[in-house]
Amino acid sequence: MNCRTNAFVLGFLALLASPLPAAAETYKVVRDFSYLNPGGVWSYGSGDTGRSFTLVPSITDGCGTPGGRTDCFRVGNAIVYINTSGNAFADPGSGTVLVGDNVLMLHPADGVDAIVRFRAPRAGTYTFKGSYAIMDTSPTGIAPKIFVGATDVTKAAFGSKIDVALTGPGAVLAKKKPGGSKAFTFTRTLKAGQPVYFGVNALGNWLFDSTALKLEVRIGDP
Repeated sequence: MNCRTNAFVLGFLALLASPLPAAAETYKVVRDFSYLNPGGVWSYGSGDTGRSFTLVPSITDGCGTPGGRTDCFRVGNAIVYINTSGNAFADPGSGTVLVGDNVLMLHPADGVDAIVRFRAPRAGTYTFKGSYAIMDTSPTGIAPKIFVGATDVTKAAFGSKIDVALTGPGAVLAKKKPGGSKAFTFTRTLKAGQPVYFGVNALGNWLFDSTALKLEVRIGDP
């Protein structure tokens, strides 16, 4: 074997021996929805986002809705629920709510936020990407909240220096079309177990505040 061939073989063997970059881990709030609470990295509850969090101990099958097409974690009027039918539909109970098919639905109560908590499974760099959307035909306004621990990162996540409230337009039931929406993305270095909260505040009147949350979390380089 000549020197050039020998060098090539040694280089190839070194390449095989070198560790491959770790594949990014991805978590999705709908795909990974858990009927346990907490379930994996996700927890569902209510409170004051970033300041208090009460875990809902058990899920309610059917969530008390006609036809039982949603399951929910619920305390009073603060609800985190998911569509189990596989299709978006107009909620016959309310007559004004579009229940999305690839979102997590949140509804706040009077003075109480509906909250989803993500807890970092390990130390690393996390990229969060998603959106909030109005799902009622007659919205009274909601305030998205995003906290890393006790730190409010809402405006930074939405890339805004002003109010990030959603006030309209409303959802269109006939077209199964969500109402006004705003997208967010942000990256943070987290410690193992560090929580990130995604809440919906009623912004005053808690009626007609059904909101859709889309959320994907990626661990690895942004």
